[in-house]
Amino acid sequence: MPNYRNEIPLRALLNAAIIDRAIETPEFERCVREVLTLAGSPGIEYQFKNPAFIVGFLYCAIVVPKEIWISSPHDPVYQKLETEKVVDLFDIKLKDKEFDDHPTYFLIHRLRNAVAHANFEIDQSQSFLFRDRREKRAAPFWEAWVSNANLFRFLNALSHAVEEAYPVGKGSPVIL
Repeated sequence: MPNYRNEIPLRALLNAAIIDRAIETPEFERCVREVLTLAGSPGIEYQFKNPAFIVGFLYCAIVVPKEIWISSPHDPVYQKLETEKVVDLFDIKLKDKEFDDHPTYFLIHRLRNAVAHANFEIDQSQSFLFRDRREKRAAPFWEAWVSNANLFRFLNALSHAVEEAYPVGKGSPVIL
């Protein structure tokens, strides 16, 4: 049986691109109204790109494709993210000694751990506070805050870096 797990990051990117186009259409708005009515919440304001969408996308883009992220800090995907200055999108509140050696590399690794173990908080403005811990109940050794707008900038840069570093059909882990 074929294993299509490697397709998840690309399919998540495609899903996000489809949603970006569809979300502005009257048909999408009609579907949202119908579902909210069926759920017993007609007329409430609903934002599709909510924390569930963001966390799901993060999971699909940085947790599932471990083969991309376990590479060296000198991998092209990390180099692209470095040139995009993605670390500057985050307010790093707490960091370990390793972080300064390769900040982009360790940003992704710390975010992977935070998302994979649900070590994050979301406030009313949909800003995220991510934490990484060495053990389940241990104090965090890394912590970063990011606004909703900067998190979307990060996701955009991440998407482009993965697409550029691993184009489909050219040694890509993606087998669509």
